[in-house]
Amino acid sequence: MRHALRAATVLLVVLMVTLCVFSTQNGSSRVPSSSSQALSLVSQADPIQLVTNYAIPTPNSVPNAIIVGSNNHTFWFTEFGAGKIGEFDTLTANVTKEYTIGPGAVPATLAVDRHGLIWFTDQNQNSPSVWSLNTTTETFQRFSTNSSPSDPIFVLVDPTTNNVWFTDYYGNYLGEITNSIHIMNKYSLPAANSYPVEIAKQNGTSYLWITEATGRIARFDMTSHTFQEFTPTLPLSYPVGIVVDNNGNVWVSEHGGSSVTEFIPSNSTWRKYPTSQATADPGTGVATLTMDSQGRLWFAEHYSNRIGRLDPITGIMDEFALPISGAYSLLDTVDAKGNFWFTEATANEIGMIPGNTTVAVNLRTIRAPSAPVTAGQSTSGEFMVTNNNSSRITLNLNVTSFFTTSYFTTQREVSLSTYSLTLDPGQSEKVNATVTPDISLSSGIYTAGIVATYGTISSIVTFFLRVNSDPVYQLETFLPEILLAATAVVIMVFLLGLPVLRRRRRRPLRSTSRPATTVARAASLAVFFLLLVQETGQASGKCPGLPPPPGGGPDIYGIALDIGSITFFAVMAYLLIRSRLRERSAAGGQE
Repeated sequence: MRHALRAATVLLVVLMVTLCVFSTQNGSSRVPSSSSQALSLVSQADPIQLVTNYAIPTPNSVPNAIIVGSNNHTFWFTEFGAGKIGEFDTLTANVTKEYTIGPGAVPATLAVDRHGLIWFTDQNQNSPSVWSLNTTTETFQRFSTNSSPSDPIFVLVDPTTNNVWFTDYYGNYLGEITNSIHIMNKYSLPAANSYPVEIAKQNGTSYLWITEATGRIARFDMTSHTFQEFTPTLPLSYPVGIVVDNNGNVWVSEHGGSSVTEFIPSNSTWRKYPTSQATADPGTGVATLTMDSQGRLWFAEHYSNRIGRLDPITGIMDEFALPISGAYSLLDTVDAKGNFWFTEATANEIGMIPGNTTVAVNLRTIRAPSAPVTAGQSTSGEFMVTNNNSSRITLNLNVTSFFTTSYFTTQREVSLSTYSLTLDPGQSEKVNATVTPDISLSSGIYTAGIVATYGTISSIVTFFLRVNSDPVYQLETFLPEILLAATAVVIMVFLLGLPVLRRRRRRPLRSTSRPATTVARAASLAVFFLLLVQETGQASGKCPGLPPPPGGGPDIYGIALDIGSITFFAVMAYLLIRSRLRERSAAGGQE
């Protein structure tokens, strides 16, 4: 029995070492994040001048959402930190008026109805409400949610009926305030604790689409008052923003991740478009979405301080770094000229990027990596980079993907033939990419992209890759659980004194091991130390008007695996040393 246990111990140690080495290889050779490099080049001489900023008179007002009025030169915005509704006029380029709501008001998002009333949600925890503002009479009307807990976030006006719709994050319902008579109706989401966030109207239908912070989206029929929920084939990390294009496809932003995700209801297809990769949790923090007349999606990247623009037709995503920090906006807008307007919450400003901004570096797919590919195996593709600028430029190249959920892509997963290019005007150069999806991936459609950087602007060309999992490779994924279970068995047998079947009577040996209580104390100290140094992820930055994502807190499962791994080594070392000491003691006694 002793030899069998020793053989099992050696086998488990070998498995554990293999796992540790493999995990180290997976996490090595990180490609520098594209957030620290610049990407593409615009036609203007100074890319920073792309962004125009307008200061807000009230200090620390925390502007949180902005919409354009009916005359296309008046904008309305919420001041989350000051309890005001602001008015901005592009003709004078100034904040022309601020309307103070009342004591304790915390306005989040807003909308305008066809009568010119401004509707907004109020997250005052003592009296959560939805308000209307008559700017002619400068009077407010309050509609209490009468729910506890309650946290109204997003508000939308149906242009057909003029009814007002809003989400209540903690109340877990979709609210409706009817036109004229102003009766409030509530429609609970099918699943408890869905945490509804934002709403989008699908034009030409009676459908409202809603993001659920728990990782789903829902469709609500305003006629039948029924819900249908859709669970993605690939996880959505804290979905927030949502819009519906003219084809009925739904676009969602992942505020807890680094992507814009497309859902095609007609064939139940989900596709992710990654931003330039972040360096750590919680990713780039894509916030809300706005669609312009060309069908392009605009958004703020909260944690990377960039504005993104995705063209679904070309699949190209451009990113514009902001000259000042504070790129957070819970609701953005596009004016009649196609210019993108957003709030900068921590900078206390309103920002604008011209809609006709062009990028002078062109990225094009020549040959996409062949699909399908088995997880853990490699495929390759070719891409063309062209300098459309009038002068020579040097580009830094990088990669991004969703082969992992840790917000960065290693060179082992996607590698390029070169990471720097110097191009003369009009010159083109091919870049080869080798793609090796993680062996632990489940089957599905994944996305990767090539990132080119120059100055303060980024450009990404993405490609989709169908990955098929391999059960043999998948075994590696479950090794931590296997070893944890083995550790539990070893502890029960050797430390707790549970009986072990024996084929023969063992000779009594003189024990030289320390008492079990000493071992238990040492193990307790080791576990305590591990809990102190265990990294459980960075806390998400403060998002005005947006509650923390559900399910936060320590990664208990990950901590358990870490504890199990370290405990396994400690137990194995203890048993081997004890066995060796007993053998020596027995040999000495026989002499």
